[in-house]
Amino acid sequence: MLKTLEEPPKNSYFILITSSPDQLLPTVLSRCQQVRFNLLSATEIETALEKWADLEEKERIFIAGLAQGSLRRALELTGEDLKSLKQHAVDLLRTAFKNPSQRAAYAQELARQVDRRYLKEVLENLILWLRDAFHISLLGEEQAQKYLANVDDLETLSRFVNNFPRFNYDQAIQEIDRSVNMLDRYVQPLLVLSVLLKILGQCGRGQVQEKAA
Repeated sequence: MLKTLEEPPKNSYFILITSSPDQLLPTVLSRCQQVRFNLLSATEIETALEKWADLEEKERIFIAGLAQGSLRRALELTGEDLKSLKQHAVDLLRTAFKNPSQRAAYAQELARQVDRRYLKEVLENLILWLRDAFHISLLGEEQAQKYLANVDDLETLSRFVNNFPRFNYDQAIQEIDRSVNMLDRYVQPLLVLSVLLKILGQCGRGQVQEKAA
């Protein structure tokens, strides 16, 4: 492939498309002219879903937030059991505040029940849920509602904010995002979950995890 990119046939052009350029070999990237396409806004995705998918407004808002700017991902999510996905995310967060043996049992059971792709969606759902909680903690219920993806979870979100006033949202979201990346690199789901549950529990107490040098 490198040879072909270096010396393409006459009058030939190659268009390589990827959503993960960081996973390409540097030798491939160096031979390409990169053209980046901006992500779609949540409003643009909601509009497309209204046209192409039979969904309620609250479902469109939720999927648009979870799609991370990708219409393809949004359309894929229309086929998911969104209620189950959200429940798994909330259950994972609740388990983070239990004792170590309960966390270990939950991690083993979830890693056994779901595949890597679904687990990534659960974690991305949890990021969205925590962002909503963060908005409520900053703005209060009334002002935050217009920014929420999980509009129908307002009561649960508010209860979480009140119960964990020192929750470290910034670190929690960073750690969940890191866990998603680890799953992409084929780290064992059980290991990813075990570490994440411990750190989320620390975030609930407002603790900051020290980074290794």
